[in-house]
Amino acid sequence: MFGEDFIERHAPALFKPLNLGFNVATVAMARAVLPRGWRVEDCYLSAPSNLPELNRAMREEGMVVWSGGSDETIYADKEVNYAARAWHDAVHWHHQLPFTVAGEAATAYVQIAQLLNRYEHDDEVEEFAALILTEVIGQQIYSIQHGDFPDDQRTFTEWNLDCWRGLAGRVCIALGDEPLDRYALDLAGIHFGKPA
Repeated sequence: MFGEDFIERHAPALFKPLNLGFNVATVAMARAVLPRGWRVEDCYLSAPSNLPELNRAMREEGMVVWSGGSDETIYADKEVNYAARAWHDAVHWHHQLPFTVAGEAATAYVQIAQLLNRYEHDDEVEEFAALILTEVIGQQIYSIQHGDFPDDQRTFTEWNLDCWRGLAGRVCIALGDEPLDRYALDLAGIHFGKPA
């Protein structure tokens, strides 16, 4: 009914994803790594906040993600934000990566490798990689500096994305034609240290 040009002119930016292609890729990746899906919980305490809690949840009830903090994100869609959290936490769980800067970096690099395995390396996938680095490592660093994650995650990403584009390109090139998870883990270890 409404064409893309109509939406561009009339819909506020808040209601549009920062990168629609990344939304599509995020949902596809979440479904690929978690074919049984995930559960969304309103209570912050129900969702895992560290690796031991994630391990317990996966053992007892499967993937659980928190519904909060999903209003001002780059996805402009809560369901896509939940998928992003599920995909991210699935990587933490699969590789047993702690929720530290080094663990978040390793998780982000594996997510980039998984994208490169699914989609060919091009400028769009490099932009997806920059979004992952900003959202994951950038927000982790912010939370350490400020004691919490940014309230307006979308604005945080818009303001910081340029800082991560160069690294995203280098990571994509370094992972090469065979972007295996173990190469991504090794590369993240070189750049950010080994997760303890």
